[in-house]
Amino acid sequence: MFSRLKSGVEVVGDNIKVFRLHPKLSVPLLFCWLIYAPIALYLKFFFPWDNFGFGGICFIVFLIILLFSFIFSCSCLVLLELLQQIESGKRASLFSAFADGLSQHGIGYDSACIDDACGLYYWRSRAPQREMSVFSNENGTYGLYAHLTNLSIGK
Repeated sequence: MFSRLKSGVEVVGDNIKVFRLHPKLSVPLLFCWLIYAPIALYLKFFFPWDNFGFGGICFIVFLIILLFSFIFSCSCLVLLELLQQIESGKRASLFSAFADGLSQHGIGYDSACIDDACGLYYWRSRAPQREMSVFSNENGTYGLYAHLTNLSIGK
């Protein structure tokens, strides 16, 4: 029992050391909380909750949770991109981490979720004409975007 507690304390200590060595890593989390705090204060003290019924309040709370989750996810993407820059020996840049994190892994066209959804539609609509192997690119990975960049119209 105490071994798990000891390892947990070690993990927290290692995290503090990393944040001390690379203070830029704390910027995405601070930015996230700079957005959270005014929204939470507005919702607590100024939002007219009495104007809505139970269903409306549930829907608004759902939207708030969705917004907070999206903001936190973007913060984590930037943090992971900063860690990748540090591990690869590059200089940690917040701007490039923000741009790369959100465009390549977040809300950009190359998102795996969008890629898989479009790939499923493409596979269903073209299944009789094409084999599934056309979805592999030269690297051996599968994805509709990689396939469509090499696809000629009319073939």
